[in-house]
Amino acid sequence: MERQSIKAKSAQQIAGIANNLNKDLATIGKSTYEMLSARNQKIIDDTSTTVRYMQQNGASQAAIDRVIRGACTQVAKNASDSAVSDITQIVKNGISYNEEDATWFGLTKIALGSYVGSLVGFFTMDPVLGLQVAQNTTKYLNEQPFTVSIGLNADAAAGLSGAGSRYLTLDSLGNLVVQHSLSYGGGTPNISGAGFVMITNAPTYKDLQAYASNGDVPSLVSGGSFSGGLAIGYDYNYIPTDTGVYSGHTFSVGVGAGIPIPAEIHSLVSYTGTDEILIKAGD
Repeated sequence: MERQSIKAKSAQQIAGIANNLNKDLATIGKSTYEMLSARNQKIIDDTSTTVRYMQQNGASQAAIDRVIRGACTQVAKNASDSAVSDITQIVKNGISYNEEDATWFGLTKIALGSYVGSLVGFFTMDPVLGLQVAQNTTKYLNEQPFTVSIGLNADAAAGLSGAGSRYLTLDSLGNLVVQHSLSYGGGTPNISGAGFVMITNAPTYKDLQAYASNGDVPSLVSGGSFSGGLAIGYDYNYIPTDTGVYSGHTFSVGVGAGIPIPAEIHSLVSYTGTDEILIKAGD
């Protein structure tokens, strides 16, 4: 009797899981359908009608599979053609180029925009999105206050977390400096080394600086990464200063290992110093 009760309960649980899975698949299918072009939606609608007709008239499963595979192939081809068209249009539009862009500063901003776009394209496996981000980032760098930092970072955690980084920082005034950061806080077990790019809305590199010895308020860094050999991470940067509170975003790619799972999260305080001024353009 007890065994039958357990079997019945297990059957109910399995039925519940299957029902939830069907709902999830239906939601995913509906969302995917809505993202398709009208041409691809028509292919799916026509194919569904054809398959229902074939089923009602006793067609073989092999024949039905051939119709479905043909439709999937056509949808994939249309989507690919659309992506190529979108990329071509973006490239034709190009990134705005003027006399200021001919200076090292202008060209550097274009290069940085392209670099950020390539990272986003890599993260998302979406080249169209990567090109759009490259354009928007370059436009932002031409119009808004910013700092962009590119460098190397190493960190380790086992409850307590520590990290160190060294990098080049370019700001919206045209200053180019070498900086370093030391961070500590808490994090899940991991060890990694990565290259990174950090973009903030602070106007100069000086706004990133904070020294523990001077009692300055440090930046706060929170984020995480997937690190099963290849480490891919993101951090949000909170930067309080005397002139205002700024924020930033950091993307990283490198090598690492999460222990015991290939992922980690962390929250750190970070102190930044400037080691060398390579180009001084303003305060």
